Amino acid sequence: MLALLMIKGLKPGLAIFLFSSAAFFVTQYVNIDTPEWDKELNETVYIMNVLLIFGVSFYLIFHVLATSRDYEQDIISHKEKIEKQHDELEVSHNEITDSIKYAKRIQDAMLPPINLFNEFLSDSFVLYKPKDVIAGDFYWIKKENR
Repeated sequence: MLALLMIKGLKPGLAIFLFSSAAFFVTQYVNIDTPEWDKELNETVYIMNVLLIFGVSFYLIFHVLATSRDYEQDIISHKEKIEKQHDELEVSHNEITDSIKYAKRIQDAMLPPINLFNEFLSDSFVLYKPKDVIAGDFYWIKKENR
């Protein structure tokens, strides 16, 4: 019963269900042996109430199932949207990574080879440790003809 109260849009069905349940219990447990009540009418009201309770119960059950299917479809559509965004992000990441690798190749091509330092400055060294893939510093060496 609590689950039915939590579902939105079921107020009319729930009101019918509660009314028919109350009527069922009234006809079932209240002594209606007074002379103005016909036994046949009492049985008719009882059967109508039982049918009404079952009908509304089935309506509520199918409504809950339909709502859960809609919820499932929403989850699936959100999942597909997230997967699409993930794929787009992965493509962007790969493009940026490729661009950084290409910049590193250009930087490595511009920097003089270490054997030039050993040739001109035998007691020297170069400490070149970029923080990431590429660095912002360049070093140069040039032989002058004097």
